[in-house]
Amino acid sequence: MGTHSPSQSGISCCCLAETKTTRKINNPTIMTELLCIPLKQTGEVDLVKPIKSVISSARSVTTADTNSLTELQNLRSKMVAAIKNQQFNEATLEEAQNYFDQISHLELKIPFNKTKIYFKWLDAFDRGSWFGGSIPYTMSTNLLYEKACVLFNIASLSTQVGAAQDLATEDGMKKAVKM
Repeated sequence: MGTHSPSQSGISCCCLAETKTTRKINNPTIMTELLCIPLKQTGEVDLVKPIKSVISSARSVTTADTNSLTELQNLRSKMVAAIKNQQFNEATLEEAQNYFDQISHLELKIPFNKTKIYFKWLDAFDRGSWFGGSIPYTMSTNLLYEKACVLFNIASLSTQVGAAQDLATEDGMKKAVKM
């Protein structure tokens, strides 16, 4: 299993093991390799206008509603920018988790089946490889699809952060296993 650079494979992250280390434990040599999963790609989506529309059909939209929706939009925008800029770190992981938590809480308060938010995500494995399919992206207005894609990326980011750890040190090994 070799190392793949983005220019060699066209994939922005490793699909195979990129991190290798040799550790001696009671004299036998063990090779440790970590796999990381590529992230799904997405683009910007306007969350504020459609959700405000649903709220306004039931009651008047308050300043607090507008501020909360703007913050939700900012959380998603940060997540999208971090994915596009390949910022695979713990801060990006935390932002993705925060966005997931917020849409999960909002799901209980807003009937998302009445919103027309088109969530468009690219398949993480469709890069012309044997994993890939023929559909370049999937688009859905279902919030469960958005949540599933975000959750997939949270898991993928965890593998990215884990694979980036220094496995030659005990602390690096503990952190990688924790991820």
